[in-house]
Amino acid sequence: MSSGARRVIQVKQHKTNRLAGLPGESRAAAALLLPSMAGLGLFFLVPFIDTIRRSFLDARGQSFIGAEGYASVLGNSAFQLAAANTAKFICVCIPLLLVISLVLALLVRALRPHGGASGRGKLFKTT
Repeated sequence: MSSGARRVIQVKQHKTNRLAGLPGESRAAAALLLPSMAGLGLFFLVPFIDTIRRSFLDARGQSFIGAEGYASVLGNSAFQLAAANTAKFICVCIPLLLVISLVLALLVRALRPHGGASGRGKLFKTT
């Protein structure tokens, strides 16, 4: 048998040995993930699904009203004003924040001579 053929057989055996240990590792991974997934389900998914369910009921939660509540909110002038203000805020503040951050980062980089930290240290000195 040539050395190349021996190498192929060794690689195949190594891969099968690695796969043989997988079920135990999978059980250990599942045991470690189970408390986290249970907490996620209990404290996030259950309330989220209940909120969606309640959104289709009346204020007392006794009768099903369907999308009528959503239509009422979307037709409310106060909600429309709040949604317009939120959209304006997002369209103005986020780009402005990005531009200011970029300018400040370039300013800090320009104060640093040849990669040294002396300019940055002077700029961010706390005392």
